[in-house]
Amino acid sequence: MLKRSLLTMLLGVSPLQAWTCAVEAPLSIDADGSQPEEDQNVQINGNTDYREMERRRKIGLANKGKVPWNVGRKHSGVTRDRIRQRTREALRDPKVRKKMAEHPRPHSDQIKAKIGFSLRQLWRERLREKRMKEKFFLSWYNNIAKAAKKGLADQKGMDWAVLIKLNPN
Repeated sequence: MLKRSLLTMLLGVSPLQAWTCAVEAPLSIDADGSQPEEDQNVQINGNTDYREMERRRKIGLANKGKVPWNVGRKHSGVTRDRIRQRTREALRDPKVRKKMAEHPRPHSDQIKAKIGFSLRQLWRERLREKRMKEKFFLSWYNNIAKAAKKGLADQKGMDWAVLIKLNPN
């Protein structure tokens, strides 16, 4: 059991994968017992270098829990425009379009539910704000109408029936 977990930890693969992985280049040893430069990087499972995997694992463990330097920062307008432009260019490329068509990544049901919930919440908030604005406008309108109907202390009240007859619009 200890050997299996050690293999999994060192290689990042299951024991079965570790035994079935293929070494692409044969290992050769020089007369002094060292390996030549080109053969020191053994290829595991295609093109993944073991030392590179180990280096990245150590870096990942060292950085675990640290806040990234760019958290909360926003791209400048120029950078956003470049991202937008390069994305459009990439999506026009037939190779990229073919690659995306071969591996579709539709939203899961859980993500669809989250998106729907967020949109409904947004629409509910917008409708609530719209109704509040309408209520405020209506109360403001009614207050002005009452004040105009009542008139000031030195004025007499307006006769609304006469105004409606004079200006039907």
